[in-house]
Amino acid sequence: MADHSEHTNRTPTPGDPWPWDERFRDMPWPKDPDPLLVEYCSDLPKGKAVDLGAGTGRNSIFLAGLGYEVTAVDASQVGLDITANRAKSEALVIETVLANLDDFHLEADTYDLVVIANIHMMPPDSKKLFKMAINGLKHGGHLFVVGHDRSNLGVHGPPLPELLYSVDDMQDLFPEDLEIKVLKNEERPVGDSPHGVPDMAVIVLGEKK
Repeated sequence: MADHSEHTNRTPTPGDPWPWDERFRDMPWPKDPDPLLVEYCSDLPKGKAVDLGAGTGRNSIFLAGLGYEVTAVDASQVGLDITANRAKSEALVIETVLANLDDFHLEADTYDLVVIANIHMMPPDSKKLFKMAINGLKHGGHLFVVGHDRSNLGVHGPPLPELLYSVDDMQDLFPEDLEIKVLKNEERPVGDSPHGVPDMAVIVLGEKK
């Protein structure tokens, strides 16, 4: 299972969603969207969006509020139930899909935006995930990826350096049919951190050729 950390050190362990069902059930989770998603995706053309590893749906809710037709995918039924209940309370419609990203596939040429926020896998698995995501994009659609930079080791994100992102390594993880528009480090605000310590993030915004 991938790491949609939403401010935890959630590390990728294949298969079992139950620990995350328990954590989503027992812990308070942020309702505000990732601030970097807001910064980089608010003005993109609207259409169909999919949030891969949606967790409790903070980014899905935001995208639906912008006018996207949103699908939220996660391996935790509890997380998806929280997402659906929030959407209902805000008069939004979000499709929820229970699936593990390790063996999930998007319908080809379908989405205008694919979001992968805080999903940390080993590089070969990340490369596979990104390829699947790009295959699901329409031509001209956008992929937005954000995750914890390797400089955060021990503070934010997974506890293994190979699971964290770096700008230098990211370029090689994307196929040639994605035109990279943004690939950079940017600091998340302290207010988005459970530790009061800024989180250095890696951001990728690309457009399918």
